[in-house]
Amino acid sequence: MSQEVFNAIQERRGKFNIDLSASRLNFKVPQYVSWRPDPGAQFTNAFLMNWKPYYFNAFPPLSLLATCLQKIEQDQSKGLLIVLMWTTQPWFTLLLNL
Repeated sequence: MSQEVFNAIQERRGKFNIDLSASRLNFKVPQYVSWRPDPGAQFTNAFLMNWKPYYFNAFPPLSLLATCLQKIEQDQSKGLLIVLMWTTQPWFTLLLNL
């Protein structure tokens, strides 16, 4: 997502305070979580932390989307999860319910 689009989303939805699926090459928020060790990341592996205290931005790989939805439900967290409109996927119903 371009920085311009991201800024427009933040203007409408409020400022995010963490990017849950980023690296030092593509983070959109200064505090970010990387899937692998990264010298600039606040945390490594978003699934090992509590998401509830954060208003997050996340664009996870499709292979982790169902796990992300479960984590959102488990932690009762709020944020922006960017996903494909893929209605035939098993996780799609959970996405709509959240």
